[in-house]
Amino acid sequence: MQDKKKILQQIRNHQEAMISELKATIQNLEHEADLPEGEVIDPEDASFQSASMEMLSHYRTLLVNAENDLYKLNNLSEVETDRVAPGALVVTDEILLYIGIPVKSIPMSGGRTLIGVSPDSEIVNQLEAKKTGDAFDFGDTTLVIRSIS
Repeated sequence: MQDKKKILQQIRNHQEAMISELKATIQNLEHEADLPEGEVIDPEDASFQSASMEMLSHYRTLLVNAENDLYKLNNLSEVETDRVAPGALVVTDEILLYIGIPVKSIPMSGGRTLIGVSPDSEIVNQLEAKKTGDAFDFGDTTLVIRSIS
């Protein structure tokens, strides 16, 4: 069986790295969006500054969402369950599904892939009634649940 604490730490590390990248991007965009008036040479500079401000707003929203997801992850990390619910880790031969926050694929040892999914996602709705030994469709693949923790 997979060590859930190690898996959750990998998700946490992934989320913290994403937050750091977003903060760095925001810092760069803040510099670009804050050109002093004397440095604006032509209308293209003003247009670029406006686009930077729009991107800055977008990345700030992404940062807030990423920080909220990390908060949710930290609150769900101690959940132990034998059913598909927020905080559950669904183990199959090919993938590990963590129910809690959306996380893009993370390659794991043994050839498995870790994927975080929102509790409101379609796959969670499909899995809610499933238990160890049951099969489910994931994309074009049929997977068998080996364990839920």
